[in-house]
Amino acid sequence: MTALEQLVVTTVDAAAGGRSSSLHVQGPRGSGKSWWLDRAGNIAAERGMTTARIGAVVEDRQIPFGALSMLLAPFIGGLDDPAWAILRPIMTLDHRRVDPVDVKHTAFQFLCTLAAEQPICLLLDDVHWFDAESLDVLAFAARRTDVDAIAFISTSTQDRSTIGSTTVRLQPTSPLTIHRMLVANGLDDGVANRCVDAAYGNPGIAIALADGLTDAQRAGTAPVSLLPRPSGNLIDELQNRLRAHGDAVCRSLVVAAAEHHGTTAAVRAALATLGEPFGGLDEAESLGLLEIVGSRFGFTDPWVRSVAYHLVAPSSRRAAHRALAAWFANAEQAAERAWHLAAGADGPNHAVAEALELVAVDAARRGGLATAALTAERASEFATTPQDRQQHLLAALRWWIDTASTDGVRRVLRSLDPLDHDAAAARAEAVEFLDGGFVPVNWEDAPVDGPWTRQRSRRLAVETACEQGDHRTALRTLGDTRSLRTTATDLLSTARALRHSGRTRDARDAATAASAILEHSDSFRSWTAFLVGADLDILQGRGDDAISTIQSIRDRLPRALQEYAITLMARARLQRDPNLSPTTEPAAFTPLGTGALGEIREAIRSGVLNRDQTSMQLAIDLAEQHSLPIEAGEGRLWLSELQPADDRSATIKISRAGLQRSGVRAWDQRLALLALLAEETSPRHSPRRADPGLSALSQAEFRVAEAVANGLTNREAAATLIISVKTVDFHLQQMYRKLGIRSRTELAVRMTNFEPPQGSNDD
Repeated sequence: MTALEQLVVTTVDAAAGGRSSSLHVQGPRGSGKSWWLDRAGNIAAERGMTTARIGAVVEDRQIPFGALSMLLAPFIGGLDDPAWAILRPIMTLDHRRVDPVDVKHTAFQFLCTLAAEQPICLLLDDVHWFDAESLDVLAFAARRTDVDAIAFISTSTQDRSTIGSTTVRLQPTSPLTIHRMLVANGLDDGVANRCVDAAYGNPGIAIALADGLTDAQRAGTAPVSLLPRPSGNLIDELQNRLRAHGDAVCRSLVVAAAEHHGTTAAVRAALATLGEPFGGLDEAESLGLLEIVGSRFGFTDPWVRSVAYHLVAPSSRRAAHRALAAWFANAEQAAERAWHLAAGADGPNHAVAEALELVAVDAARRGGLATAALTAERASEFATTPQDRQQHLLAALRWWIDTASTDGVRRVLRSLDPLDHDAAAARAEAVEFLDGGFVPVNWEDAPVDGPWTRQRSRRLAVETACEQGDHRTALRTLGDTRSLRTTATDLLSTARALRHSGRTRDARDAATAASAILEHSDSFRSWTAFLVGADLDILQGRGDDAISTIQSIRDRLPRALQEYAITLMARARLQRDPNLSPTTEPAAFTPLGTGALGEIREAIRSGVLNRDQTSMQLAIDLAEQHSLPIEAGEGRLWLSELQPADDRSATIKISRAGLQRSGVRAWDQRLALLALLAEETSPRHSPRRADPGLSALSQAEFRVAEAVANGLTNREAAATLIISVKTVDFHLQQMYRKLGIRSRTELAVRMTNFEPPQGSNDD
């Protein structure tokens, strides 16, 4: 609950509890004041209160007691009592026989009488247009009521109100909120951005600007002015008022409205270039339309800027922008100059397109990728050749993909008609970003090199490596992904590769960074990111979180990801309940992946469902061969469930050690339960047996055997024993040959049951 909503609730609740209260909400037109009155009315209705709401327009200020008569109209039946006779004439607007003091006291008593029957909430909109007589009565009532159940909630564009004891000033609405509101009302994403930029945080202006657009403009298929023309009765009224101030003022306001940064010197210079007198700007300030402070100016009413811009013909507005562009001549003013040149152009213009392209590149360099993309799109509108237009659109497409904006990507795709193989590769990248899958690119006699072709080839190679569990190739191809400009696609692939390598904590960091970029996207990548995050949740022992995540998005998931989601849900259920048999959740063992990873998961599935230890051992051997520690650890987990209770201790020990090294805590409870069962079914202090084969090992081989039996990898064993990895590999191969075994698991079992002889083994 926001602070303002809390104040509204407190005000209404006070009156509902029998104590008068008042609140005034101040803000410019269109800032959402009326919405808060609606909210207050709903809250009052929930409390069982009587509500009365009135509003006013400028003409109402000329009608004495006009606002009061509207307020009392719903209660006119109660005015038949002789005690209220003084109020009856104002209901017919006959004020010749009315004493204002008597009206004030009688209206106050009447409201108190109504409140004694049922608490009242008075909603007073735009009180700055109320007539003075009505304001006097309402202010008197608000000051005098104390133990009367009346809530006064008023709004105005003024800083203070004589009615409200507490005044709250509405802050500008966030651009994201306004943008979502416009898109929800059917506006194209790019057009919504244009309206948001012109509204300066005022949702009412944004709506008026959107209402002034044609259907084609709303859909993004027709060009939209830098400052769209607003629509509505208020606009016509404001335009008539501004024209009444004369041509000099109007033309000065047009140039001021075109200079959206509020640079006073730029406006004065542009007026001089256009041959307009300086006095118009000063007169606008004296009329209260502008406020000049130092080198900057601002419109006192944001609506005036939107209206003033359209006081002259389009050709005159373009001339104003060209005059402003001439003033922004310095290198650091390139962005302002480019935008004014664009607004002043009336057709394709290479210089304008080139200037906008430089601005886009600079914005991207500073991290403003969305701004860069919008600027590049704008540059494409001024391109003089199809090749230049394609270049600008491809730049915009790259930045939209990097920001994960599906609306931006779709808009560029509608405009992009590939002229060469590289552009066709870019189009395929965009379609796959949105919808997943693979889009073939066929282009006869085309060069195979190009930035988009190289990017696509790299991405497909990384994704193929991730699908096969080849994390070394994936991470080597991805390179350093710690840069601030790393894309969501690269971060997501990094998370998958790190997961396969057993670095789940690092994988979580990469997945979180990808999700932050994809947060407001509905692309295929964003849904993939949800599921990658859910997979990591399961591995870290948070199956409940994974289930909640998947259930919240399952109905919206693309069909291609449904199987992945089903598999994760089944794995999460197994993680939550260590007593649940794996055979009851066959979907948890769906062999997702290709190549070695697919083979390993297929072998694990066969081992679990067919209770086949040979298949499970094959999966473990393959996982170790391809350095997939999580699959190896989980393979040993499920193998231990197939083994006799008195033979599974070593398997459990190695599984636990391998999974915990990878940051996997998903199966801790299940492994603990299996270990307990193994302990209960075996003699607690059974003597360990002599093993001639192990006794015959050299001291170096025996140390390696101990390290491996404790769950260490070859690299970890080498670091612990201060020998090379090749030496560990050599000793293992020698031990396998001497002992007649084939795997680390068999070695661990032999070591678990072995009673070392007294003395030491000599080389």
